[in-house]
Amino acid sequence: MARPAPTRSLLFGVLLLAGVAGSGAAQTITVRVGGEASSLVGVPLAMPLEVDLRNQPDVKLGSFSLVLRWNPAVLRLDRGENGTFGDIFANEDSLPLGVARLVGANPAGVGGNVVLGVAHFTPLVDAVDTLRLSVSELYAAGTFADLLPSATWSDRAYCTARGRFGDLNSNQAFNGQDALLVLSHAVGIDISAQGLPLLGDVDGDGVTGARDALIILSAAVGLDVSPFRVQRIAAGPCGDARRPTFLVTPAQVTMDLGQAARLIAVARDSLGTGLVATDVSWTSSDPLVAEVGATGVVTALASGTATITATRRGATRASATVAVSDRRTHWVDAFAFAADSDQIGAPELPFRTIAQALSYAQGGDTVMVRPGRYEEYAYVGKPVVIMGDTSGGRARPLIAATGAFSTGILVETGGRVELHRLRLDTLYQAVHARYVDTLLVRDVLFRSPQADAYYGSLYVDSAEVVLVQRSEFFGSGVNDYYYYYDSGVWVDWARVVSLDSVLVSDYGYNGGVYLYTVDSLFVRGSVIRQNYGYGISCNYCYAGAGAGVAAVLTGNRFVQNNYGHVYFNGIRQARFDHNVLVGGGYDAISLYGDTLRTLVTLLGDSITTRQGGWINLSNFDALGVDSVVVREREYGYPDIRGGRIAAVTNTKFLELEGYGINISASPRDSSRLVLRNVQFHGDSAGSGSSAYAVVAYQTSVDADGVALSWLNE
Repeated sequence: MARPAPTRSLLFGVLLLAGVAGSGAAQTITVRVGGEASSLVGVPLAMPLEVDLRNQPDVKLGSFSLVLRWNPAVLRLDRGENGTFGDIFANEDSLPLGVARLVGANPAGVGGNVVLGVAHFTPLVDAVDTLRLSVSELYAAGTFADLLPSATWSDRAYCTARGRFGDLNSNQAFNGQDALLVLSHAVGIDISAQGLPLLGDVDGDGVTGARDALIILSAAVGLDVSPFRVQRIAAGPCGDARRPTFLVTPAQVTMDLGQAARLIAVARDSLGTGLVATDVSWTSSDPLVAEVGATGVVTALASGTATITATRRGATRASATVAVSDRRTHWVDAFAFAADSDQIGAPELPFRTIAQALSYAQGGDTVMVRPGRYEEYAYVGKPVVIMGDTSGGRARPLIAATGAFSTGILVETGGRVELHRLRLDTLYQAVHARYVDTLLVRDVLFRSPQADAYYGSLYVDSAEVVLVQRSEFFGSGVNDYYYYYDSGVWVDWARVVSLDSVLVSDYGYNGGVYLYTVDSLFVRGSVIRQNYGYGISCNYCYAGAGAGVAAVLTGNRFVQNNYGHVYFNGIRQARFDHNVLVGGGYDAISLYGDTLRTLVTLLGDSITTRQGGWINLSNFDALGVDSVVVREREYGYPDIRGGRIAAVTNTKFLELEGYGINISASPRDSSRLVLRNVQFHGDSAGSGSSAYAVVAYQTSVDADGVALSWLNE
């Protein structure tokens, strides 16, 4: 068997690149050889290997495999350094042949513009070459998704540099001879036989002129000319030629009254190299709206619009538009690059953290959060809206844990608070709301990976109204923690709780939705499944004057909730309308009410049970069951007791192995059961012969149109 080729870790370091990223196609991942692929013979150059994930801000690179090839007679690989990705590995035997086979894996993953590593080459001869890149594997961390179908890559050309800026005659000196050549060129004298005019453009404005000669002479006498490109290498023809540019960034900014932020003047030369623009003066078209200082700091003074202009010494100008208003929306971006003092919550200069925006916002404002990962604690002390920016199909922003027992969002305020289009994951408690008038949660994904959470992913302690819409709740799926009470939604006192189009799955002992002291409950179009406790429970549902909860459940699906699907202790009215209840343990529906006032109706529901009855109803005034289908398997024993009247119409009891209806008057003296057009069928394949259609105690039965089959006679 052949011995595997030895590997060694290539230490690749971080290379900071000047330049502004282009606007690639949405969702495209670019793998490239970066840096300036041009140098002089014998002068080393550094070339980073990059994976650009900035178009997919929620993706982190977890592993890769690629091959980089070059001509070792033209370029010699001297060394490599790790980049931001971490340790990567190469087959060292192939490196002298001009082949680098590179692999790496990082379980935590790295996002943004990922620098895999930096290769350091030395040109050996005056020649051109092509660095050929091929990628065979690219996977995301965490999700293990294959990123290769979204990736593009291409070869990179290398060529010998033209020379050094300021050394027009290529004598490796920067002196008066070079300055004289610049001046000669400026007045129209042909200097092509003595030097290359392009090398005289040391200020990067695209013109070789008198100012360049002054800079070269200043360098020759030892003055500081570091803002300019004297002695820097001028890339050869394979470099990216660009028009010289001068601009102000951001080009437009929306400011709130009283805010201050710095605008930056950016100059780039004809080769795209960024330069420090030190010769800039600033003016405002309307200083009463926005004034600007000598360093580009703009202060918003009054509502309106002003143009801020930066002027270079050569009269080159660039401008930005500043709009000042009473802004009510404040932006957050985890990838905000501005200095902390320049983060003002504008779309162009967003805050970096949600906490910054919440601290700045006033009651009624909106905090707009761009995609990204926010490992922070967000305190909401004002009635605000927190909304993820998912425009263009982008992913919802993620709020994640800062450590053990972390809470993502704490709400402590009156008024109305809204949470939209967010993800909350890795948190001990995702949202904790206290003493809020109205809480609206819409299009939010909750994921609870911790089985030892005591309360709920969404825990509300005292609210007038709780509205949860189009949201998903996923528990840990660990069911052996009897002590822990984690729930998807836990509400401890509220007048109204409404769940619309909600998914709640895999929570613990207290089940999917746990309520305590609630007046009115509405659940519509939701799926509640595979919870260790009940699907929905309200253990003490007496609000106000002890009247009990009124619950309306319409068009929901309950599946395999371990303790049962619905449990209410203290019910004044329950209306079930076209729900599907499947499997689970104990009884599907458990209700405890008041003999004088409790009204329960089921219309068009489908109930399939195992090990328990389809209903356990105690102490009520009236029960109405219409157009319901019940499949009660494995010896189901429903229990209906303490009611004045129960009416069952147009209903089918199928596959019975226990009782279809088990009704008793206690604690009343008597009760009444009305049956109209009802079918009772035992399980012909099982033990249906031991099943009973109706068992009644102290109850008068009024039956008409009742059909029986496969039942105990």
